[in-house]
Amino acid sequence: MKREGHTVRKRLLFRCMLVLGLMALVFLAFVPGTAALESREGDEVIIKDDEVIQDDLYVSASTFVLNGTVKGDLFAVGQSITVNGTVEGDLMAAGQIVTINGSVQDDARIAGGALTLGPSAEIGDDTLAVGASLEAREESAVQGSLLFAGYQALLAGSVGEDVTMGGNGLEVRGRIGGDLKADVGSSEQAPPVNPMQLMSNMPPLPQVPAGLTIDDRAEIEGNVEYTAPKEAAIPAGVAKGRVEHTREIAEAARPEETPARRAGQWFLRNLRRLVALVVVGLLLAWLAPSWIRRPAGALQAKPWPSLGLGAATLLGFPVAMFVLIGVIVLLAILLGILTLGNLVGSVVWLGIAVVVALAVLFGLVVTYLSKIVVGYWGGRLVLKSINPKWAANPIWPVLLGALIVAILMAIPLVGWLLGLIITLFGLGTLWLLSRKEAGEVEATGDEIVAKAEG
Repeated sequence: MKREGHTVRKRLLFRCMLVLGLMALVFLAFVPGTAALESREGDEVIIKDDEVIQDDLYVSASTFVLNGTVKGDLFAVGQSITVNGTVEGDLMAAGQIVTINGSVQDDARIAGGALTLGPSAEIGDDTLAVGASLEAREESAVQGSLLFAGYQALLAGSVGEDVTMGGNGLEVRGRIGGDLKADVGSSEQAPPVNPMQLMSNMPPLPQVPAGLTIDDRAEIEGNVEYTAPKEAAIPAGVAKGRVEHTREIAEAARPEETPARRAGQWFLRNLRRLVALVVVGLLLAWLAPSWIRRPAGALQAKPWPSLGLGAATLLGFPVAMFVLIGVIVLLAILLGILTLGNLVGSVVWLGIAVVVALAVLFGLVVTYLSKIVVGYWGGRLVLKSINPKWAANPIWPVLLGALIVAILMAIPLVGWLLGLIITLFGLGTLWLLSRKEAGEVEATGDEIVAKAEG
């Protein structure tokens, strides 16, 4: 099945960047696992040939060279990172230049400008790499799978399992024990000069042509599936499995944006919004018919305070989230200092769960609940003037209110502004009900609702 190449590339890049973005929290989760961990920092840090680090090692240096042995995991950040010795655990390294000439007995996760696996490099399990250029030289070996997202990659060594790559150019000269899945570009999409090559202190980068290039000396035990604007010339017999090429859909090939097409998209977009508001509103009217009346009464009792509190809530929520994340990180660091290793992982992952849950909940409130509250209030006012009995049943105000809100938000040019105002009123009303004086607001709202229904 054909698919757009840029969509695949986004998914691959997102997966890699997500893993690397969470490395800081994962780092905190494992920091205090033992009180005997070691850390080194400075302009230049060198672990000599006969030096053995018995536990995990954390390094922050401009230049770091490992010639000895690390019995645990190695975490390194710097401008130049070189691993000539042995890491018996995982390797996590980020720098302008990351070079592996030795042995990593477990996984390797590396990020940087120039990433190199030398001729004597051996990775015992999987390798995840993100960067401008990845070069796996002849006789280098990755026992597990290789996942790379970046500008270009040259694979002349061996990979025991699958290779997945997203970037502009990939050249395969070595052996792949599993499948090859690649999403590559073309010379027209590439910049004239690799911007990483212009950085100071960068080593010479390999010249990898755009697209997929497979040398006649390569060996691929599985299938080759690649997305590219142009079909690659793959030598016969190189791949033992099937070869499947998906042509990237060019932007110019998409349907022309005619006025009729734009109008149809506008109609469908607003129809989806109306259906969503109706469904969520009816669920509230069915599950909590008495509660849905209270925000409407509170909004009628204190409309302008609701607007101000809604604006403060919308602006203050991101700040509160950053503060919460900061508290979680500081708490994890504090527990690490106190060597309470059994608590750090729980605190970090519980904090992540709380942050995600709050973000999802706030998104639902902003997108649906705030608009349903204001829509119910408006629909009840309209129905009250027509037939008070209709206003007493929460279903009819919900339906009419959702229609009113959808129509207002669909107005060209000003619909977004009206939608923002509606959201602010709804957020402020809900905030009023959650405060200590909510009882007073609800009582006032109940009196208003009772009078309307009477």
